[in-house]
Amino acid sequence: MLGRLAEDAPPWPLITVAGTNGKGSCVAFMEQALLALGRRPGAFTSPHLNRYNERIRIAGAEVSDRQLVEVFFAIDEARAGTSLTYFEFSALAAIELFRRENVDIGLLEVGLGGRLDASNVIDADIAVVTSLALDHQDWLGESLAEIAVEKAGIFRAGKPAICGEPAPPDSLIRTAAGLPAQLLLRERDFSFRWQGESAGKWLCEGPGWRFDDLPLPPVCSEPILSNIACGIAALQLLRPAPVADKWQWPEALATAIEQGTPPGRFQVFPGDVEWVVDVAHNAAAFEHLADNLARQPGYRDGRNVLVLGMLADKDVEALAPLAALADCWYAVSTHGLRGLAADALAERLGGLLGEAVACLPRVEEACAAAAREARPGDRIVVTGSFVVAGPALAWLHGERPLQALD
Repeated sequence: MLGRLAEDAPPWPLITVAGTNGKGSCVAFMEQALLALGRRPGAFTSPHLNRYNERIRIAGAEVSDRQLVEVFFAIDEARAGTSLTYFEFSALAAIELFRRENVDIGLLEVGLGGRLDASNVIDADIAVVTSLALDHQDWLGESLAEIAVEKAGIFRAGKPAICGEPAPPDSLIRTAAGLPAQLLLRERDFSFRWQGESAGKWLCEGPGWRFDDLPLPPVCSEPILSNIACGIAALQLLRPAPVADKWQWPEALATAIEQGTPPGRFQVFPGDVEWVVDVAHNAAAFEHLADNLARQPGYRDGRNVLVLGMLADKDVEALAPLAALADCWYAVSTHGLRGLAADALAERLGGLLGEAVACLPRVEEACAAAAREARPGDRIVVTGSFVVAGPALAWLHGERPLQALD
């Protein structure tokens, strides 16, 4: 299908990003850094929160409805009856729009796994695996070793492959060696560490480059800094280099660190009642969310109210780190083929907590109920899925949400 749309290979260098968690954040950081350097990146991420347009950005701006409709018609005509999945249609649309809009660097986020993902249709000049954890086992394998092989499927012979795991499974290392790809591991080939007496800055360094006194991101943790470090390492490997003037890099990186967090990633709304919206939906992400909640200043004497919705194939046992922090829960329904009704989620969650859980059919209703019951000093946390975070953000902004896909 890609060949039917354009016979020639894309003229722009491509960075493809896989990983259990953090891949969207890594792409967003690189996108902002490239924009600050005066480049014209194309970025493809998924899923969207409230608008399909969020998935494809050209030079930092979401593509328009007209652009999407035109490219969808072109794909539909070119496929000539060939069956395409939702995500395959999306990936083709992004790649074709990158070509039409003359981007100079492509950034593709893998949808699921890597080896068989539609984003893997183009050879990556630089491949990134941000993190490895158990998720989507029905598709990717029951063990980390199996999952690592699927993620490493985006590696290419003779090309750099960056891994944000300091000690990944041997299966990933063997996959890289078998190509062979130029594998760069965090803590072996590139690294980051706190800097300064008060640890208010950090540094990131790799082969032939080092950046000191970098600002901390608005929400800071080791996984977040690891995602950024992977992005910095990838940008440093770009050939040709994005800019010739090395003095531009620190300012560009600082701008990207401060502005490069995508919506729904521990997004905090301060107030007498603080709101936190996070797209966490697997064990590693829930543990990260719990750590961030425990470290956040303020509201220590208030209650943590959790608004939760999950897809049917997710493990409720993974919520254990949040269970120790939460004082009150609202279960909400998710929809679609993988959806889970609020009462079914409440039953599963009640089994984990040993207590009854309130349930409401819609995210907006649960947000409104939590807001009515909250007292000054409380914190309301909305999490469990993109399809929950999106409507919650829309509700907080007073917009009408459109359903997303996790």
